[in-house]
Amino acid sequence: MKSLRKEFKLDTSIPKTKAFAQHRDSEKPFFGGVISRDTRICLRHEDYALQTGALEARFYSKSDFSGLLSKSRTTDLRLRKDRLPLGAKTCAAVWEGSVRAPAAGEYEFKIRWVNPFAHLWISVDGEVIAKKKRDEVREELEADVFLTKGWHRFQIKYALNDTMERGLILLWTPRGKADYRVVPPESLASLERLATTYYRWDGGRWQLYSVPLSPLRGVHRLSFYSEDLAGHEEPVNTIDVTAK
Repeated sequence: MKSLRKEFKLDTSIPKTKAFAQHRDSEKPFFGGVISRDTRICLRHEDYALQTGALEARFYSKSDFSGLLSKSRTTDLRLRKDRLPLGAKTCAAVWEGSVRAPAAGEYEFKIRWVNPFAHLWISVDGEVIAKKKRDEVREELEADVFLTKGWHRFQIKYALNDTMERGLILLWTPRGKADYRVVPPESLASLERLATTYYRWDGGRWQLYSVPLSPLRGVHRLSFYSEDLAGHEEPVNTIDVTAK
């Protein structure tokens, strides 16, 4: 009988976790210091594996992206109500992963089915390339961006004060062509986390990190570290946070 086992190289590297401060539409590395109470602290490591064919979709019960309801991989931006808790009210969603440009050039993205009073933004490689505010009444959002050939980090954030009913449609086309098409699954990918991150405030109990952290009022010490699937733990990182 033919063996189905494949050789592999044991990963002996140690995860490295960094903190980022997210405020409105911007994000920057955070090494501690003074931040506003509405800033969110994001913890991120680089131990990921690219899984082609879908983006990661996260749905939330509140428009500030809190109250996680579900997380799954999806080939489109439609709202899957059967994957949500019964009777759940969805007010925000994040779709993220990577998009692959088959060739270098200018690309035009278009998002349809937008709630006229929603807040929506698209980012590529960490930079916001288009956004719609709640007071801008329109049902589509377009964005132009130059992409080199290959994979690029991609994220769509969508929030509204009402209940989300159907999700969105994501289209794209090389600049100069009029035939917008749905982004095919082979051009999408999500990131599978190969390490788990833990955090604690002021030396308290270690907790599993899953969503950006809201800072506590005053001066507090945030500690965090990650452990990969092979059991490698990084040294604990510590930063002092002053929220005003």
